[in-house]
Amino acid sequence: MVQPIEQNAQDSVNAKPIDRGILRKAVHKHEMKLYVMAVVINVTIVLYLLVSLGNVIGNSIERFIEIIDEAAVVYAYNPEEGEILAYELGTSWGETLVEELSVPIIVVVIPFVLLITLYTLYAKVRAYSVKVTEKNFPEIYYKSVEFSKKLGLKKVPEVYIQQGNGVINAFAMAVFGRRISMLHAELVDVAYMEENKDFETVYFVLAHEFAHIYLNHVSIPVNLSIAFSRIIPIFSPAFSRAREYSCDKIAQVLTDSNGLPGIMVLSVGRRLYKKVDIDNYLDTVKKQKGFFLWYTNLMASHPIFPKRVAALTDPQQRSGKLF
Repeated sequence: MVQPIEQNAQDSVNAKPIDRGILRKAVHKHEMKLYVMAVVINVTIVLYLLVSLGNVIGNSIERFIEIIDEAAVVYAYNPEEGEILAYELGTSWGETLVEELSVPIIVVVIPFVLLITLYTLYAKVRAYSVKVTEKNFPEIYYKSVEFSKKLGLKKVPEVYIQQGNGVINAFAMAVFGRRISMLHAELVDVAYMEENKDFETVYFVLAHEFAHIYLNHVSIPVNLSIAFSRIIPIFSPAFSRAREYSCDKIAQVLTDSNGLPGIMVLSVGRRLYKKVDIDNYLDTVKKQKGFFLWYTNLMASHPIFPKRVAALTDPQQRSGKLF
């Protein structure tokens, strides 16, 4: 049943922060351990790179001095003839200098490139999306205010809607001072299409993205602290899956729902998801076993749907299985 706008607005105004103990309990039991491991891996790699970079810079300085010395004798004065004699070197000193200093230059430039990329992405979000406001998609706007208050967020994240070329998806991101949640229009259709009018499913997905923001999964400092750990196979996807489980559970708390339609709409689309028999689905996937199914989950950044559904429906509310 769709609540009137006035009711949504009132609920958002009256929303109270959820007890932090409840939210902590919803976080996957291995997420913090994996985060600590990711930081340790990241620090180890950074220290190794710094030592290597120090050696490169030291060698580059020595080579720079040699290059300058070579450049100084390219043009030599011949006092007897009263003219300057030009000597050819195999490589120009300018080209050699760039080659020798390429690694330090790259290290300095990379942060600026990442910063520009981040703001370019944010610009594209604003340029090709519709921002959710009190006037545009007010039901979603007031729900975002409600979730923010329940999570104790200082600022309400910006929510945008953008067509996804047929793909049903959502994501959260951060730029300095801003938190953003993007919903694909194909997902939001579920709430506004006449045959569905299913706002609760959209709210669950929105709550999942807000959980990413609440848990600082999109925080720039946090992501910098684990940046290099993402190159570690098996470990990095496992850490990501733990985060996804955490956000599913927090979304359940925020919406007071099992969240299954939200998973099903991602699986079979916005027109068929309501026709899925969840019990039969679970019985079917339990019989689907084998190495390659296990391997698919092992390498995935998100738990495969059978495992997500199993975690959401677990009567004992245990953390989802990572492997």
